Amino acid sequence: MLKKNKKEFSTTYIYKTDKKYEGENVYYFLENEYDYSSRTFRYIIREGRLLINDKDAMFVDILKEGDIIKVSFPVEEADAPSTDMKIDIIYEDDDIAVINKKPGMVVHVTKSHPLDTLQNAIYHKWEIEKKHFKTRFVNRLDMDTSGIVVIAKNKYVHHFIQNQSINNQIDKKYVLIVDGIMDQKEGYINAPIKRDEGHPLRRIVAEDGKECITKYKVIEEFKNHSLVEAKLITGRTHQLRVHFSYVGHPILGDSLYNENKSELISHQALHAKSISFVHPRGNKPMTFEAELFDDFKDVLEILKKS
Repeated sequence: MLKKNKKEFSTTYIYKTDKKYEGENVYYFLENEYDYSSRTFRYIIREGRLLINDKDAMFVDILKEGDIIKVSFPVEEADAPSTDMKIDIIYEDDDIAVINKKPGMVVHVTKSHPLDTLQNAIYHKWEIEKKHFKTRFVNRLDMDTSGIVVIAKNKYVHHFIQNQSINNQIDKKYVLIVDGIMDQKEGYINAPIKRDEGHPLRRIVAEDGKECITKYKVIEEFKNHSLVEAKLITGRTHQLRVHFSYVGHPILGDSLYNENKSELISHQALHAKSISFVHPRGNKPMTFEAELFDDFKDVLEILKKS
């Protein structure tokens, strides 16, 4: 039996068992029906609470049809300072927060960015609302890439969504402006990527790199540039930036992979447009979209008129 404690709980998941799980234990039910991991089970035993029909229970307990299982996760304190900064929240519930990150904002706290990150900003919001969660980022974006960032509010949610990513079940789409007119208007870029040993930040295409595949489609063409929609088949650091530079069409404004300095925009014209995944509460498919920021829109207007 789990030890009783005086901890507060931030989130509780309630499940009802059906006939097919009668005679099975709680562990089997949660692992097979709701993708709980062994690490999550250990965390619940250590920090959380498990009830069956409102009585303390263990994961080895045998289930009957109609049993009500309640799994509770503890309140967690912020692991970084809070800072009052405006952020664009697309969606938020008890399990996730979806933010449209502006360009120039770092996602999480680092030594060089201890107070001005998205992590600091979301902690300030939760602090004002008297909510206690720890940030677990489902995805991350480079500082100068804008768009969707998803935060999981507990260990289970993070595992549940990350597992979809590992199994290529998350659909991520980006929009970007590249130099030049692409000969092939849609297709795949299949080129392995690895770290550039001669540069601490760069990645390069190399035969001994990790498999890396991008699907793309040209949406609109201008005089000397193209608007492209891209989908990540794999998810590597700087994947789109490296791939489009590799095929001779680097992203506009990319100071790391584009030798042509742009006067149109101060950062790479790359925006995480949408993300689709199954929500852990109710296994409901959800899609979120992030609007372009004004500087990206302004560049498009200039290119249309040129």
